[in-house]
Amino acid sequence: MARLGGTASFFGGLSRDLFGRKLHAALAAEGVDLSAAPRPDAPTALVMVSVDERGVPLYTFYGSGTADRMVTQADLASVPADAAAIHVGSYCMVVEPVASALRALVDRQRGRSLIVYDPNVRLTIEPDVDTWRESVRWMQRRADVLKVSEEDIHALYPGMRVDTFIAQSLEAGVALVVVTWGERGVVAVTRSQLAVEVPAVPVTVVDTVGAGDTFQAGLLAWLQRAGKLTRRAVEGLVQDELVEALRFAARAAAVTCSRRGADLPYTSELADVEGFEFF
Repeated sequence: MARLGGTASFFGGLSRDLFGRKLHAALAAEGVDLSAAPRPDAPTALVMVSVDERGVPLYTFYGSGTADRMVTQADLASVPADAAAIHVGSYCMVVEPVASALRALVDRQRGRSLIVYDPNVRLTIEPDVDTWRESVRWMQRRADVLKVSEEDIHALYPGMRVDTFIAQSLEAGVALVVVTWGERGVVAVTRSQLAVEVPAVPVTVVDTVGAGDTFQAGLLAWLQRAGKLTRRAVEGLVQDELVEALRFAARAAAVTCSRRGADLPYTSELADVEGFEFF
């Protein structure tokens, strides 16, 4: 978000150990507001990332009782009530105590902030698929924007069609559902039944670590810059706006895929690409 010109704050547990201090310094250097980030007395979790022959990342997680999990409902007092958007997702929605804290935050901010969710399933961290499914169902009834990968849908619901998942999410109350299809691009559908497909940006893939996060950041950065970080604005997106938002996010994700690791792009790296001017 910050690299793409957005205003971003981080609410997540940052350890006071060496790794936590490095993470804190890196976020601060990128212009991320850390005033709401708890600093629990717990170690930093470690995740080892490798990639297969297709460039698809494989994650191995080390640690429990780590700072990322040690976020409690008492920490919510530091999160401003006037936050324009709240983004939650991945394993922090299924491990405790952070999951309960984030659910309380979602319920507190529902109707105040745009609630944005990306399941970002990591079965190597929490292998119980039913736990993930329950979290998704809970968020489908509360999220305004739901972004999910086709891979995650199939991991959660083997054999389920993507359009079935989209329909279920919209029926549950989601205003905008976005599904990324990897090299086949992205599809998005709103509650008003506006449906848009955007092709993937051609790129030589080095690896895909951080691609989904980049896409989500790009989508939110576009919405923020356009003054559309509200549920009403998202519901009222017209076709040209939604296409532009998805194309911007897809271009940003393509840049991330073109280099090693989760090295997300800056807006300046997109500005010289034809058709991707950011306002």
